[in-house]
Amino acid sequence: FYNLVHVYLDAVLHPRAVRDPNVYAQEGWCYELEDLNQPLAYKGVVFNEMRGKYSNPLERHMRAVQNALFPETAYGVDSVGDPAEIPSGSFEEMVEFHEKFYHPSNARFWFYGNDPVEERLQLLDSYLSEFRPARVDSVVQVQCPFPSPRNVTEEFVIGPGECREKRTIGTISWVLSETVLSMVDELVLSILTQLLMGNPSAAVPRTVPLHCSANMVVGQGLDTHLRQPVFTVGVSDIFTEEWANLVNAILEVMWHHACVGFEQDEIDAAVNTVEFALRNPPGGVPAGFHWLLSCLPRWLYGRDPLARMRYEAPLKLIRSRLAKGEPVFQNALKRYFLENNHRVTVLSVPNPNLARKLESEEKATMKAMKDSFSQEDVKQLVNFTAELKTLQVAPDPPEAVAALPLLRLQDLEQGIRTIPRAVEVLPSGATILTHELPTNGVVYLYLTFHLGAVPERLIPLLPLFTECITQLGTTRRDFVQLLRKTGALTGGIAPSVHISGKLGSPSQCIGLATFRCAALPAKVPEMLNLLQEICTEVVLDNPVRFMDLARMALTTSAGIIFDKDGYISTRVAAQLNPLAWLEENMGGISYYSWLQELFRRMGSDWGSILADLKELHALVVNQQGLVVGVTADPAVLRGGALQGNLRQLISALPARPVVGRSGMGNWEKLPLLPRRNECFVAASEVNHVGKGVWLA
Repeated sequence: FYNLVHVYLDAVLHPRAVRDPNVYAQEGWCYELEDLNQPLAYKGVVFNEMRGKYSNPLERHMRAVQNALFPETAYGVDSVGDPAEIPSGSFEEMVEFHEKFYHPSNARFWFYGNDPVEERLQLLDSYLSEFRPARVDSVVQVQCPFPSPRNVTEEFVIGPGECREKRTIGTISWVLSETVLSMVDELVLSILTQLLMGNPSAAVPRTVPLHCSANMVVGQGLDTHLRQPVFTVGVSDIFTEEWANLVNAILEVMWHHACVGFEQDEIDAAVNTVEFALRNPPGGVPAGFHWLLSCLPRWLYGRDPLARMRYEAPLKLIRSRLAKGEPVFQNALKRYFLENNHRVTVLSVPNPNLARKLESEEKATMKAMKDSFSQEDVKQLVNFTAELKTLQVAPDPPEAVAALPLLRLQDLEQGIRTIPRAVEVLPSGATILTHELPTNGVVYLYLTFHLGAVPERLIPLLPLFTECITQLGTTRRDFVQLLRKTGALTGGIAPSVHISGKLGSPSQCIGLATFRCAALPAKVPEMLNLLQEICTEVVLDNPVRFMDLARMALTTSAGIIFDKDGYISTRVAAQLNPLAWLEENMGGISYYSWLQELFRRMGSDWGSILADLKELHALVVNQQGLVVGVTADPAVLRGGALQGNLRQLISALPARPVVGRSGMGNWEKLPLLPRRNECFVAASEVNHVGKGVWLA
């Protein structure tokens, strides 16, 4: 850990980039000219990264939203780096910027863990003692409220052969306040975000399909990471002419709820969801990093950084106000949205001619720039390009390698960290795993079903199938009621498909469908009853809702082209090993093509799709091979009641003999993609190339 602290402090306070112009040229931007007769070109890691980033229409759109909301502040320009503007920067400006703003007087230091405080401070002092205090003006100015709402139209690139219909993106955004919100107001708006757009049963997602053909609701709702809080909601993949009616519809929904409020089960679900998000760091994010990101906005803008950790009192106050009948959310809708003119509507429309226009402008700029160089300048640039390429492939000198802090074998923990675990195998073949750990008063549970019996032709359907289990509805509740019940009882039920290779058997793969959820101890029995209902009473014959889920999956999958080189790596590897073939068919280009074909089948072949869903349900939802895992505080697990509730859930699941190509075992002898060179054309300003070699 301290090795990394040394590396980060040294890299931030004493970067090589401010001493070596070649680093700026390589990592930032530079002109490239390999031959006297070639046209001039831009190169640079950051330059190309930003070109790739803004090839994504949604990224371009959200940049336009922020710029339009804050035209008079630093947020009104692209601090990350507009590719069109990056070449206007120089090495000298970067050095000056670093010297001014990357000073310890402008820094915040955050440690999270049980390392000795004195040791932390001594380490920091070894770097900070060389600096003298400085006044750094890094305050972000406040954007004055707009006297009236504004409208902005942007364009984005699509390929010459791409269909421009139903590609438009539209959002409505508000700046909610001139100051950082109080914790009470922030929590009210967080709950209101859930009520308006937190899940498919919320107000806006239910309204959108009635007024347009949108594939997905976009915008993150409340965003408190800027100095002034922002709220954004919108849609993607609509016809341009649908947008005006949709804006009116979204505002009408807000007016409706400002007048009549929300149903009690909606409020209960939203409050519970927000509380869980506050209580539990999201999966996959280290707790310390999560709390840093939570505290940083208030810290940066002069407020108490730890206020967000003390959420219980503000949340209790909100509950009290709701219990007294106070129209908390109606008032918030009026104050922050309906009576707030600091609103921007941004519409992004596709332009098949934009790429050609931008390319032509850049070529003209490059030609004019080269023509302005003297013959000697051009020769020097050719030499510089060759020198930079040589430096890029040259190994680091021994003294630079020796300066890196290294771990020694004796620095590593010798023992293996283990998680406490108790295993109970039931006669049905199911297994219960219990883990006694401190969990801040929350019970975490997962159900994991084996997928080895699923035939190859149904594998691409698995991600959608697991979503269907939790979002189609049951014999007792439609999907709106189900999602509200889920929100009121749990921190959410998250379905996922996990695949892995089998150690020592490259041709075999393991597939698991997992449903993760969490609840407070008092609500665990109801949560388990709900899981039983979802698993055994799901109504798969719901073509309208299934089409909504398929449409969202298709829109999400279409974004793989902007996943840098991730989709290429998967595609190449799928020609070489079966695990990558599974990834490709459940998340790569093959999956996107399969979703397109599924969407075409929806109108005329629902019967066969329903038959596939029912076949999957029969093969997957089964006691045999089921693993149920529970993690909770020791006092909760030792009470005895939880184990009884778990056995009741398991016994309610089907106990079918598995009929499939490999039973409860693993996937074997999966196909591979044909070994061949491939090229995919997409509307992106950056090309990605991949090459794979089988090393086993």
